[in-house]
Amino acid sequence: MKQEIQRVYSNLITRVHRKPRTAPPDELPILIGAVDLPVYKSDRFSSPLVRCNRGLHFHALILIPDRSRLRVPLQDHFQSCAHLYEIDGTITKIDVRPVLDGYERVVDWLITFSRR
Repeated sequence: MKQEIQRVYSNLITRVHRKPRTAPPDELPILIGAVDLPVYKSDRFSSPLVRCNRGLHFHALILIPDRSRLRVPLQDHFQSCAHLYEIDGTITKIDVRPVLDGYERVVDWLITFSRR
């Protein structure tokens, strides 16, 4: 799974900057990720739908620099270029949503995962 996340980031980084190896760090996207497993919520009898890897999946926050080669929002880029990121059925779905409000919740989520 970790290799697949690295592959997705490697594909993305070349779409954000033309020469990522020589780019300054502030011109590259930042990916902060955390491994997660499905858990029961309030109803113990409704088990989470687990299809592969026993439900192991990643959550990530991707920060895109202001100056980027992307001409569309990141969400639109992942939708139109899904064939670049979802290869061989290893990654079955990439759900990208912009953080428009509630950034405090995202920060709390990242802090919670970093303490596990």
